[in-house]
Amino acid sequence: MAAKPKISVSVVLYRDYETPSEMLRSLYAHTDPALAIKVFAVDNSDLSTGDSLLYQRDRFVSEFAESAGFEYVDAYGNLGFGKANNLALERAASDFHAFVNPDVIFTEDALSELASFMGEHPEAGMAIPRMVGEDGNLQPVYRRGITVLDAANRMLLGNRLKGRDRWHTMADEDYSRPFCVPFGQGSFLFGRTELLKDLDGFDDRFFMYLEDADLCRRVNEVSELLYCPDATIIHKWERSSRKSARMFLIHLKSYIEFFNKWGIQLR
Repeated sequence: MAAKPKISVSVVLYRDYETPSEMLRSLYAHTDPALAIKVFAVDNSDLSTGDSLLYQRDRFVSEFAESAGFEYVDAYGNLGFGKANNLALERAASDFHAFVNPDVIFTEDALSELASFMGEHPEAGMAIPRMVGEDGNLQPVYRRGITVLDAANRMLLGNRLKGRDRWHTMADEDYSRPFCVPFGQGSFLFGRTELLKDLDGFDDRFFMYLEDADLCRRVNEVSELLYCPDATIIHKWERSSRKSARMFLIHLKSYIEFFNKWGIQLR
């Protein structure tokens, strides 16, 4: 019998320990216990003495301290999403590494399914599972390459250009089969650890937002990012940039950084 693959997982925390607790409970409940997993919880919270969240942080660490392969990593400051994930990637000694958002819920052994899928698709450097909302509906997290028109439609027009949005979010694809994804949202990305390390993980010039689009583009330059229809996870998808002026500006800055790096494509 072939040895089971080693899989590492990173989750980035920021001043919330209940949401990632729910995610990790579901991960451990639904993942094959014979699978060699290593979970890195990277904390961007930067808590100080007297912070009301200290008790929650300590309770979180205590809850999972005895879980298989769990490691708490204090980032000692808010490094941003990509750079915090890179802290975990640097520590990973696995065959595959998964970047998983705290607002994900496992309802099946998605890690084993994704590892099997990657074994069947050697051309894939990274895979993205079937992501559904709590209502069971497929989420529009699979996208074609970003243009200025797509950025404007999303950020300024509230996706009022419905036809363009359907094209950009690959609504025309057959989601019962694998296909290549130019840009998969970073809520859950599953890649070959060696390749991710060769690419230096996320580009930490992106503090938050578009670091996933940048990584997917670099992965697709040397391999493929494939959609895996046989692994499903629930993604609660809290869209913070639509709720906060500060997060909107960070999102906008990331678009500027992205177009500066890759060039401007209008449509």
